[in-house]
Amino acid sequence: MPLILESTLTRTLLSRRDSTPDAIAFSERVESRWVDHGYSKIVSDILSLALVLEERGIHARERVAIVGNTSVDFARLQWAVIACGAVPVPLSPVQSDEELAAIFRDSGATLICLESPALRDRLSRHRPEALVDKQVLLFGELPELLERGRGMLATGGREGVEKRLWNADPQALFLLVYTSGTTGEPKGSMISQAQFMCGLHDCAELFRSHLQTEQETTYTVLPLANIFGQFELAIGFVFGWKTCFSTRVDLIETEIAEVQPSLLFGVPKLFERILSGIQENIDSKPAAERAIIERLIDATRRVAASREAHERPSLADTAESLLAQQTVIKGVQKRLGGRLKFAISGGAPLPPDLARELDLLGVRVLEGYGLTETCGPIAINDPALPAFGSVGRPLPSIEIQILSDSEIVARSKEPFLGYWNRSETTTEIVRDGWLHTGDLGYLDTEGRLHITDRKKDMIILSSGRTIAPQKIENRARSSRYLEDFVVLGDRRSHLAALITLRRDEIIKFCTERQILFSRFPELVNHPKIRALVQSEVEELNAGLAPYERIRRFVILPESLSVRSGEITHTQKLRRRQIEELHPDAVLALFQASESPAGDPALDRDESLG
Repeated sequence: MPLILESTLTRTLLSRRDSTPDAIAFSERVESRWVDHGYSKIVSDILSLALVLEERGIHARERVAIVGNTSVDFARLQWAVIACGAVPVPLSPVQSDEELAAIFRDSGATLICLESPALRDRLSRHRPEALVDKQVLLFGELPELLERGRGMLATGGREGVEKRLWNADPQALFLLVYTSGTTGEPKGSMISQAQFMCGLHDCAELFRSHLQTEQETTYTVLPLANIFGQFELAIGFVFGWKTCFSTRVDLIETEIAEVQPSLLFGVPKLFERILSGIQENIDSKPAAERAIIERLIDATRRVAASREAHERPSLADTAESLLAQQTVIKGVQKRLGGRLKFAISGGAPLPPDLARELDLLGVRVLEGYGLTETCGPIAINDPALPAFGSVGRPLPSIEIQILSDSEIVARSKEPFLGYWNRSETTTEIVRDGWLHTGDLGYLDTEGRLHITDRKKDMIILSSGRTIAPQKIENRARSSRYLEDFVVLGDRRSHLAALITLRRDEIIKFCTERQILFSRFPELVNHPKIRALVQSEVEELNAGLAPYERIRRFVILPESLSVRSGEITHTQKLRRRQIEELHPDAVLALFQASESPAGDPALDRDESLG
């Protein structure tokens, strides 16, 4: 069966059902077994729920907020809203109560669908005004609603709903996706089906020779509150593959091994977790076996470096690399189910060293780049020839220009509809048909796009030096022991960092060295932990220009979180909020006294700019 690419996503879903009714659309883990849902059943569920929602008074163009983790229930409820002609507002339960309340208010949602009674109680307790004069539907009500809807479907309600899906206007508002915003309140990006289909056509063209229709399986951990997660779901309809939904973070490795995905979509933290798991497995081996494994990996690393430099690797390295392929790398692939063709990373910058190390171990991760406003990808690496450190070439329907200040602007065949109720903000970001991304970067000689930083995140030191903090933060992410690394220093004399620790690795470090503690947060002041972090910062600084080096750091007792407002639900840093939430730590980083003993000292020349 060929790819299905109709004029709209709604038509694409209906055509997929008609073409492959028994093919598995979604799969979910119920207790310890996976339950499959075919396209025919999923579409029937969507139509049934749509009839019940219409009965409840949900009509065309109304907004319906859906707050939950990615799941089959979330997906079919969202599509039932679409089948009513209404507009879903997908949201995540990890978003703060304040943010959720603001989005309910801004979107004018008339129905609020919540994943659990606990989430309803949380909002009622902390933001009672958020649910005033709103209908509230809990995911737990869906079995009863489905039963009622199926009865309505059997008595003649199907034709009207299907007709509405088939005839949906491709240019009309389809989804209202809120960007969490690294500064200020979140903004609702108005997404059309035409935008979706434009991106889907591009990706189908790029991947059609690498993927087989109806034979691929993806394991999704991406939130449907994010456009990346929405795009993953949509492209599954085009190719007809099976989407398996993650249930819990602590079960990711187990579930990957169970579903044996051929594709994996994720943010960099997922791939950091995978690499960490691989390293932990190697470290758990007896010393002699571990030494052999590390020797084979080192040989593979040297072979890759030689080929990248267009040199011939030694025969010994080539032989050991081949042995690594048959042993170590095959074992890594088995841990990931044994069928993984490649993975796609987005949502945040993918550290090049992480991508290279995983590629070395047989896990190809393709970095892409896009915005909520562009409805998914602008550029993505080619599976056959990825370029680590770049986000690949622009997709066929996308034009990219680099402005004089290095800002990336993009233009698509299907333009952004704008921000909900924010026409002035829309005209600021879209000028003469070009969408100003706010990201800085460049195109290399091969036409590949490189992202260097966010325009608004650029740090200007008091010496006049301009620094891209993302470059430094990406380097820090390769550390085994550092979780969050936030570079600060705008309008100050030097750079400094707020740091949090990787709990599992630090506990392991303490166990091996018999460092006693009662509570994890107290370790931030332990001399041996501070010395460990100091050594990590010094290693980081060794590869940086003098003015880019971290002069001071403070270790925070807890990781940054979405609920506290320190990061967005797509893991982007909110620098202003971080500084406001940790005033004492920031004061310690930039107080006028001399650098504390043990912290990197300022270079004499650098203090003069």
